[in-house]
Amino acid sequence: MRIAPIDSDAPPPPGQAIRAKTAAMSPLAAPLLLTLVCALAGGCGGPPGPAPEASTPRGNAAERVIDEDALASGSELTVTAGEVFQLALRENATTGYRWEFGAPYDEAILKLLDDTVETPDSPGRVGVGGTRRWRFEALAAGTTTVRLRYVRPWEQDAEPARQAALTVTVQQAAGR
Repeated sequence: MRIAPIDSDAPPPPGQAIRAKTAAMSPLAAPLLLTLVCALAGGCGGPPGPAPEASTPRGNAAERVIDEDALASGSELTVTAGEVFQLALRENATTGYRWEFGAPYDEAILKLLDDTVETPDSPGRVGVGGTRRWRFEALAAGTTTVRLRYVRPWEQDAEPARQAALTVTVQQAAGR
């Protein structure tokens, strides 16, 4: 059985017109259809994965973790020199947004040890957010504020989608 090419002037034999058009469209239609099916199956199917807060924090289990629920505007934390703590905020980089420091904190009082993004183990799921974690060590007595802005870095004049601030007071360790 012969299928007439789409650009032929001769009409295809009866019953083969549909096959000829389908064969001509398949080089473009097949990849598009495959992409659409993969995107829908990966991003929308199945139950939601674990919440970002369910991930295991890095570092010592005794470290205090200040998460988004505990971090309200004007939040305060008192620690002892030498103590390590974490800030953990939900972030979804696939939206273009990321947390960044809004203003410098006093590096003589706090030292940034680690800045990581943890994502839940969700193979095949597109657009899954995660948790950005900052680990700080309290260095010396004093008070400083860590200010964070949830922004798209290329939108220089746009207001942040969210903001967070944590005022940290470091006390000298007893006996020092």
